[in-house]
Amino acid sequence: MRPSQWLPIIALLLLGCEQQVMKDKLFSRDRTIRLRSSIANPFGMEGLVTHKLAGEKLYSGWLTLTGVSWSREFIRWDDVQRRTEQWSWVETDRVVRLAEDAGLQVLPVLDRCAPWARRDPVNVLEDYEIQPPSPVHWAKYIREAVGRYKGSIRYWQIWDRPDDPSRFDGTPEDYVELLRTAYLKAREVDPGCVIVMGSVADAAWLDAVLSFGAANYCDIIAMDLPPGSAELKTAEDGRTLHIVSAENFDDEAELEIALARIEQFKRVVARHKANMPLWVTRVGKAAAPARAQARFLVKLHVSAIAGGVDAIFWSTFVSENDSNVSSGLLYPDMTPRLAAEAYHMLAQFLPDTSGRRAIADGNETVCVYEFEGLNESVMVVWGENGSVVELPAAYTEVYDMCGRPRRLSEEEEKTNTITLEGDPLFITAPITRAPTPAPSAAGQDSSF
Repeated sequence: MRPSQWLPIIALLLLGCEQQVMKDKLFSRDRTIRLRSSIANPFGMEGLVTHKLAGEKLYSGWLTLTGVSWSREFIRWDDVQRRTEQWSWVETDRVVRLAEDAGLQVLPVLDRCAPWARRDPVNVLEDYEIQPPSPVHWAKYIREAVGRYKGSIRYWQIWDRPDDPSRFDGTPEDYVELLRTAYLKAREVDPGCVIVMGSVADAAWLDAVLSFGAANYCDIIAMDLPPGSAELKTAEDGRTLHIVSAENFDDEAELEIALARIEQFKRVVARHKANMPLWVTRVGKAAAPARAQARFLVKLHVSAIAGGVDAIFWSTFVSENDSNVSSGLLYPDMTPRLAAEAYHMLAQFLPDTSGRRAIADGNETVCVYEFEGLNESVMVVWGENGSVVELPAAYTEVYDMCGRPRRLSEEEEKTNTITLEGDPLFITAPITRAPTPAPSAAGQDSSF
């Protein structure tokens, strides 16, 4: 039985334990911690709708199969308003229409200063699009964009990677002013809209914008996980936490650093008492080796969601060419990579994190995550080759990370265990619950 339909997930348990047989205590409920979630479905991709094949049936079929729910799209100011009173929304209208037809939510990124809208018109640079805009012109652009798509689009991200000098030629204080203008104008036009901070990779930069009051002008903090990052620094003093040479930069190190970055951002957010969700709006991994990409995708999503990240946007769905550097889940001819199949499994098992809970225990030798639905639970487990995990007493199925049934050996059947081989596994088991008391004849609780 493949898990093609899952009810909303109401709890999430996180465990880690040693290289030993793990007992059924994995399913205990006594140490759960309620976690906040800002959205129902955490799975997103960048640029799904604007891909050149977005209108083809094969492409749409893969969107449905993988289970992706969000598309992060760029609305370039200098494309929609080339002159002061000249607006062109044709392409953006097409993107929104295609997204609605595909059942996708759009996360638009508003950025790129129009050439005539620079805050400092004397500073004429060729790369005008990265300069801080005039607050008056910027507010008008926000008003037009949010007003046009009110009712179709609720979430708006303000600028792309503003901590990158090649994308924003301004200071953290400049960005907070830009964010403030956008937040106030957007809320004026659509009081129910949600403002997402521009995704940043530098925790020190995040620390700076929060110091200037950015948390007052957004609803969600977003971070960027650049593919292949081999260095991590603290936000407090710039001291290097990890440096991994190119020769030693393996898949596990890449995952470790990505998760360490998330924890680093969470510490910065907590220090500023910015009680709001954290999204990862760009992450990816090179497609070769294919199995390593699939492993990274599963481990990153499961670990990050367990750690409190509410949405994750993979950087590329379809590769533009056959380069192994691309993080695309599909080849240019729409042939799926292993990571596409793994992504499908994740979307089947984790379609809703709105009520998740988590616990942590043990060490890093074996990682076990349990997701509890209304009638079934699923464990996602991985560890070092040869690690042995005891199966739930009444488990139903074991799948590999791409959804293929994993048959147990005679010894595993006899001992009710499974030996890990490096790749994540999905293990399902039923849940036994006490019956819900029937309502009284009057339709009220009989205790009152």
